[in-house]
Amino acid sequence: MDDEVGHGRRTLGVIDGALTQIAMAVVLLPVTIAAVLVRPNLLTVQIDEIQDVGFRGAILAPGPLFALGFFSLLIAASFMQADGAMIAIGESVFAATTEGQFWMAASLVAPLFFAAIGLGLIFFLSAIIWRLKRRSLEASLRAGLYALFGVVCVLIVAEPLSLQIGPSETSTVFAPAVGAVVASWVIFFHARALTGPLDHAISRVGAALSAAAFCMIAVVFSYGR
Repeated sequence: MDDEVGHGRRTLGVIDGALTQIAMAVVLLPVTIAAVLVRPNLLTVQIDEIQDVGFRGAILAPGPLFALGFFSLLIAASFMQADGAMIAIGESVFAATTEGQFWMAASLVAPLFFAAIGLGLIFFLSAIIWRLKRRSLEASLRAGLYALFGVVCVLIVAEPLSLQIGPSETSTVFAPAVGAVVASWVIFFHARALTGPLDHAISRVGAALSAAAFCMIAVVFSYGR
């Protein structure tokens, strides 16, 4: 009887802990999104260290942000009355979620995870080339998860605005304008989150511009196909 009661307590404890952590993630999500977009310097501790509880202070770790944030962001984007690749993905995610096809929704978000890995590798190569102090592969990949979330936020806003300039031959989105906006934000993120006073000024500028150039080329190529 004691074993049965103990097992029940452990089961309830797991449920309690899981739901508490999910509730914390929901509450901290808006603060973390704001930090990614306008205060990337607040992410440096999370980038350098893996937190046992998945957050530190009011900032979510990159893993929980990616898992919860992208679904929330894409579903919110689906309500925008505009064209664009990210908005179209959001509409598909929303449709799959409402129909209970959660694996389908996850498969739609999965390419963004691999894109985040690619962005992290770009950060890593830039850090190696320019010999930044923060140049570990783990830190770069964690920064990639944060940065891609910010890039997608920028794309969701930039895609409709680019229509005011004019579409390209192969897309309704004016790719150079979107690429320039993304590159500008990546420079801002990189300078604030991945470099510091100990890095030489030329290295800081060079690494940020290198990462931004790769991102701009990727965006223009993606929309120009």
